[in-house]
This record gives sequence, C-alpha cells and structure tokens, in this order.
Amino acid sequence: MRKCLLLLILVLAITIMVGDVSILDLILLAFLGYACGVSDSVQNKVREPYIIGDSNEIVYLTKEELKKKLES
Repeated sequence: MRKCLLLLILVLAITIMVGDVSILDLILLAFLGYACGVSDSVQNKVREPYIIGDSNEIVYLTKEELKKKLES
C-alpha cells in the first residue's frame, strides 16, 4: 500500500479514538487525502486501458508508452 494512504488512515484512526473531532480536523484530513492523491498521481504514472487497432485485447499503458507504441 502507499505510505501516504497508510499515514492518512493512521491519523484518522487516532482522531476517532481520541473522540474529539472538530471541523478543523476534518478539513485537515480532507487536505491530507487530496495531497496524497496528488502526490501519488505525480509519482506513479497512471496506466489507462486502451484497445489498439482491430484487437479485442485491452492494453494498459501510460500516455508515454501509448505515444511510443503508436509511433512504431
């Protein structure tokens, strides 16, 4: 699993166990979740499904891999 997501789950669990949840805590958790998503999408290249040519096969490629495959 991703380290950032595990950290977010840990912070959420501690917040729930303490029992004192304020609006600021919820805003902070939402921001951390958003930051985790952004950092994961920047660090890990997202693979999207493509069907190339007349094939019935679904190929998962990044945008760079797709560009290289279509050029060759």
